[in-house]
Amino acid sequence: MKNKIKYLLSSLMLVFVTSSVVSCKTSSNQIVINKIKDQHQHKWDVFLSQSYVVELLDLVFQNQEQKTKYIASQKKLDKDYFDQLREYFTYANNVVRSYSYDSKQPFGYQEFSKKLDQLFQENWLWALFNIDKFKFVLYGESEQFIKQVEEANRDSQKSSVLVGSFIKLKTNLINQYIIYQTSKNETYLYLLTSSNNIFKITIDKTNSKTKVELDQYTYAYETFLAKPEQIKNFDFKKYAHVTSLHNLSNATQKNLFDAQYGGLPLRLTIVDIIKK
Repeated sequence: MKNKIKYLLSSLMLVFVTSSVVSCKTSSNQIVINKIKDQHQHKWDVFLSQSYVVELLDLVFQNQEQKTKYIASQKKLDKDYFDQLREYFTYANNVVRSYSYDSKQPFGYQEFSKKLDQLFQENWLWALFNIDKFKFVLYGESEQFIKQVEEANRDSQKSSVLVGSFIKLKTNLINQYIIYQTSKNETYLYLLTSSNNIFKITIDKTNSKTKVELDQYTYAYETFLAKPEQIKNFDFKKYAHVTSLHNLSNATQKNLFDAQYGGLPLRLTIVDIIKK
């Protein structure tokens, strides 16, 4: 009888210890999950508190309800969306697009291209929040009309060494921004990052529904990549002015402005996204 009692007590203790271990492990996992969620929410809070984000949302949405609903929809985009985007970029990034023709388009090109347009035209807030997750590659504009081919090749090689094969931003925080309105219906928002890269967002109110698009290209003057401290001499407001005029087919002022900072800025485009 005593042996049975001892066996029963031992079994109960084993069950208790096992249950405690499982419970402890479950609690620990939940703590880690909650901590990750808190960190993610904090990052969103910091991002949304940036002045340019506040002004951008005010420009796009007419009331707080629309704004709140849109922000909530962007926060819901999860890891699955990251994985989908990686596939889209593989087959339809700007580099692939430039070499794709109707008869030689890679598998899924048309569909994936539309999905990427959706990212930059509809999920632009999520894209800005994750701008430090994008991978960029040097993707120069044509120099044939400005320089001899040999000189262009030398410049391209030098730029590749300076920038590196691929770059990622270190943070999603923006150092400076300029809002430039070209007409009653069209506004450009220019962003200058801590890495001295420039991004452009277009807000178009021509129709009843406001259209927003984050440009897939980023620009950087070699002068500021080689000597970052010289960015303090950069007239960002004038850059916004002459670039906006250039978009309206007035290239003279833009060319003169570029010459002050070593010539045409480097152009890079998004080719991938990494969740790290």
